[in-house]
Amino acid sequence: MANLAPAAFPSGYFAGPAQEASGYSTESSKNSTIANEKKARKAVEEDAARLQNRVQTLQKEEQKAQKRLEETRHKARDILDLRAQNEQRQLEREQRHQQLQVNTSQLHNTCCMAPVPQTCVMTLYSSV
Repeated sequence: MANLAPAAFPSGYFAGPAQEASGYSTESSKNSTIANEKKARKAVEEDAARLQNRVQTLQKEEQKAQKRLEETRHKARDILDLRAQNEQRQLEREQRHQQLQVNTSQLHNTCCMAPVPQTCVMTLYSSV
């Protein structure tokens, strides 16, 4: 049997009846395949670019959320510090108030319970 090289036959010689009837040649199918591959590559590149943009957007949103979270934590610490300061001031006020009551009570007991000197009593009765 002789070696029959495809170059010895005309283009489309080995094409089946479906290709001959439809009018497609191997050259046009190569061109359409290349065009389809270019379209597919372009679509993949566009998808990759969209995904990259989405990732960047999500990263920015995450950074913003982290910043808001840190600000909230800072505000919470400030509020807790202020609350502790207010409680300390209130405790000091209550202690001062209690001490004032004790001092007032002691002063009242000292003044009111002391015996009245006789000269004061005589002065009161002599003026009557």
